[in-house]
Amino acid sequence: MNIKILTANLRRIGGEQRVAIEEIIGLKNKGYNVKGYSFLGTKDFWILKGIPIIFYPNLKLPLLKQSFNCWLSWYLPPKTKGDILICHGNATFPIGHKIKNKLSKIKYIPYFHTLYGYAHPLTLFRPFRNFAFHRMERKMLYKDLVNADHIITNSTFMTDRLLNIHPNLTAEITVIHPGVKEPKKPELHIRRKKLGFTLTRIHRGKQLEFLLEVIKEIPDIKWIIAGAITPHIRIIRKKILDLKLKERVKILPSISEELLEYLYYSACVFVHANVETFGMPALEALVHGCPIVHPYPSGIWDVAQDGIQGYQVEQNNREDFVDKINKILENPPLRAKMSEKGKDLINKVSWNAHLDALEDLINSSISPAS
Repeated sequence: MNIKILTANLRRIGGEQRVAIEEIIGLKNKGYNVKGYSFLGTKDFWILKGIPIIFYPNLKLPLLKQSFNCWLSWYLPPKTKGDILICHGNATFPIGHKIKNKLSKIKYIPYFHTLYGYAHPLTLFRPFRNFAFHRMERKMLYKDLVNADHIITNSTFMTDRLLNIHPNLTAEITVIHPGVKEPKKPELHIRRKKLGFTLTRIHRGKQLEFLLEVIKEIPDIKWIIAGAITPHIRIIRKKILDLKLKERVKILPSISEELLEYLYYSACVFVHANVETFGMPALEALVHGCPIVHPYPSGIWDVAQDGIQGYQVEQNNREDFVDKINKILENPPLRAKMSEKGKDLINKVSWNAHLDALEDLINSSISPAS
């Protein structure tokens, strides 16, 4: 069986990219003829070495690079034939749509990680996007979904959002959650500290200024915020100074896999400040035994349970965040119980479980009955 997997950007590794890479590796190991395609990236990127990836039209436009690469690539779909085409992220859906129109026998399966995300140049201008482009984007999205053979979402929350915007979709929708690698066993000397941890892109849209206000109300705790930087890092640093949190909050713009593992095992609580369609860092924290505080209805609550592996909170409700974080910090027996329940999730959310679900969907998609 010939499987093609598309993703827009392999220049950085976020949730969408991680899922695409794990699918390419996992399906190849299962014996499938699989190849990946991307608009942006380089084979020299350490995580991509040895993985079958093809990069196509790559324009030298620093500011508009991703937007124009994706935009123009809609008209230059890869010359590919195959049985299954899995498109990760909205920017790849127009290509899947065009390939499906040209090769009607191929099974086109878009995978939703977020509702919006077309890499159109106009989306760089936030006021235009907020007031005008969303309506256009919805029409474009629907056009690129009408000929889908199946649709995958990363959570029931994502499915609900999609059907709320496009209730007339006829393709069957299946939820396949992202997976997680089994964590390494911690060194014996690693002990939980009075430490909070947040892993996210350092961007204002991730509600980091709000999170800092929450941390301000929790005395004595130290906090690490790690993740890919954006120009907003200067705003976040200024907020830290304004709130006099310089001694308690540290930003790590880049982080190794080893340090990430150490922080998951060292922190008493993992906190994310805004609603996410899934929340892969929270999933990684859980299987390392770190309880979470995460807004509801984020997709992570498909696999975690409120009060069992952590606490649901209301987004932008500072009192709720402070209360739930303190409950975990001030009750070691509860924290230990949540930790063990989080570790128990590994069999349910492993990459093997993800690949098994994907393989079942692939096999049903190419069966004669389909």
